[in-house]
Amino acid sequence: MQTLSEIPKKLLCQVSAILALSATLGFGSAIAQTSAPLLNAPPKQIPAIEKGALDIIKQMSTTLASAKTLQFQARVQSDAPSIDGIPVIYTSNSDFAIQRPNKMTVITTGQGLPSELIYDGKSIVAITPNTEIVAFSKAPGNIDDMAEYIFKKAGLYFPGGMILLSDPYTSLTGDMRAAFIVEKTKLVGGVETDVIVLAGSGMEGQFWIGSKDKLPYMISMIYTKEPNRPRVTIQFSDWKVNATIDSQRFNTAKIANSIKVDFAHRDAPLK
Repeated sequence: MQTLSEIPKKLLCQVSAILALSATLGFGSAIAQTSAPLLNAPPKQIPAIEKGALDIIKQMSTTLASAKTLQFQARVQSDAPSIDGIPVIYTSNSDFAIQRPNKMTVITTGQGLPSELIYDGKSIVAITPNTEIVAFSKAPGNIDDMAEYIFKKAGLYFPGGMILLSDPYTSLTGDMRAAFIVEKTKLVGGVETDVIVLAGSGMEGQFWIGSKDKLPYMISMIYTKEPNRPRVTIQFSDWKVNATIDSQRFNTAKIANSIKVDFAHRDAPLK
């Protein structure tokens, strides 16, 4: 496998595009509003952590974790500060296919370069169309370990990706300080959902969870420990649970003749 130093300079712009996948593969962003209603805090006699809210989160987590396959669309809006510090909203759409315990593919379009990520249980590949190179790395043997590995190696992550792990409930409630039910609504995708608020030490979020099928239809999160407290909003649609996935979606044979470079953080110096 070639290193960056062995790649002709004319291809370096393509390398940079591939290594910038954290901008194009991520879920993300905030739905702008001209005004927002004021919500009163729950009365003092209502506990900060409601059992009913936890029950709904648990049901959602069980539905996702027990599925052998998941397919869905994720429309992402994410805040990113401009050079003037003014937040700009970026929008993308990601087509997910997951086969537990060790296969996943994500095709992303929208603002920024289109991209495709394939994880086949042995390796992870990031492809930007119409380029001669791909990012490639051997990877651990399950989705949980792969997600941790690629974050440490290249800073890639999926906002809201905790719902894709083998134990979403623990990931969502591990450092929780508040959880309560807001209401029921049909405003998201025309599906009746229970609206749940969760807050932890570094994230405050709101979940719209199907009242009947217990699938997430929207998540809006604020990362409270990050500069400027960025917001990410993900709207989910076209859910297919336990449906057959064409094995070709996880096939990496199409990169056989591509120039392969290792994943790296976006700000890593070229060697």
